This record gives sequence, structure tokens and C-alpha cells, in this order.
Amino acid sequence: MNKVVVASKTKVTQQIITHKKNGFLYEAQDTEKVAAYIDEIVNDPCKKLMMEREAGKTALEYSWEKIISDIMSQLEAYFSEKSDDGIY
Repeated sequence: MNKVVVASKTKVTQQIITHKKNGFLYEAQDTEKVAAYIDEIVNDPCKKLMMEREAGKTALEYSWEKIISDIMSQLEAYFSEKSDDGIY
């Protein structure tokens, strides 16, 4: 289930959320912006749908399957390199 995220702007959220593409970012304590972004989502179903689709694409980048696949690829590359060096 894809959802639009409204989150405070931090280093981590800025790495995951692209403002007005797959979610909204606001400065901490700015409750007026939070309300405005929620209002924007509620009152613009087309924008909401587009942002939900983008959020779903982003979520796939952080799925367990993707994370495990990335780790396995890194381990395989590491051990392959060590094997070529005659260590393993």
C-alpha cells in the first residue's frame, strides 16, 4: 500500500523523500506547513495518486529483498576478489 509521507526535514528523510515528488518535507515545528501539505493531498486526488505511485517506487528500493540482494552482491564480490588473490 503506497502512501504519501509528510515528514520533518532531516538528513535521513532528505535521502529518501524528494519533496513534492514522493512526499513532503517540512522544517521541524512548522505545523502550518504540515497542515497545508495534508490539505494539499486531501484536496488534489490526482497529485495524491501520482505521489503515492512515486512513494511505492521509493519503497521498493528499501525492501528486504533489495537490501539482501545488495548485501549478497557485495559479499560475492568481496569473496571473489579474495579468491583471486589466493586468500580463499
